[in-house]
Amino acid sequence: MDTLEIHVCTGVLINPWAVLIPASCNRPGFPLVRVKSSNLNGVGPSEQQEKLKVCQKIVHADFEGRTEGSNNIALLILGRNASTPVDMMPGLKALEDCAEKPQMYGWFAPTLNSGPSEDLKVVDMKPVKRTECEDKFPGLSSGSVCLETDLAQGMTWSPGAVLTCKSTDVIGMMTHTLPGSRPDLGPSPNTRLPYVFTSAWEHREWIKALGGKRSEVLYNELDDECQNIETGVCKVNADGTESCKATADVPSD
Repeated sequence: MDTLEIHVCTGVLINPWAVLIPASCNRPGFPLVRVKSSNLNGVGPSEQQEKLKVCQKIVHADFEGRTEGSNNIALLILGRNASTPVDMMPGLKALEDCAEKPQMYGWFAPTLNSGPSEDLKVVDMKPVKRTECEDKFPGLSSGSVCLETDLAQGMTWSPGAVLTCKSTDVIGMMTHTLPGSRPDLGPSPNTRLPYVFTSAWEHREWIKALGGKRSEVLYNELDDECQNIETGVCKVNADGTESCKATADVPSD
């Protein structure tokens, strides 16, 4: 969500205090993150949602600023731990190592210009050969993977939608697609182009290092609750020194 509590992008908790998102989802300011919610309006008998403040944003230093560009990956560091049990946190997996049918989770809009669905949706996906995807998305970055869904499922767009294997391991996060027609491909109203995802596996070392030296870190300096946080990359001690986390404990195969 953004600061006005409007849904902007989907992400995934990789540990109790860090959310993985595409860098292209980054907006000015520091958004609220809502976890354990399957309805954008927070309704339903099973809702136990939490709204957590973001105190730090870590963006890959080599992100080109374009949705289609390489290194489209970022982390949101929360002001406190989410209550989600650690054993429910996902690991990271390469697409080619997923023996099951990959699934995509998100709040899907029927068109690029419409709002998201109210309820979280799950869609079965199938991989697209890289050569085919490169034909449709010239300049596709090496850290991306392509998948598609059945046109009949009617799911079109959800920035940051999470691609999983067995719903327990993260493969990637959706960054872009171009449904329908493209001028350079000719009109094809019944054709859906593949979805492009940033591969979490290809960026696993960056994720585990919390960006390390290959990142830009933005601090929420205006929120008092973020001044001495117990999570995140660094916190300032009473003597002025910094205590920093070295890694994020993210399991990977």
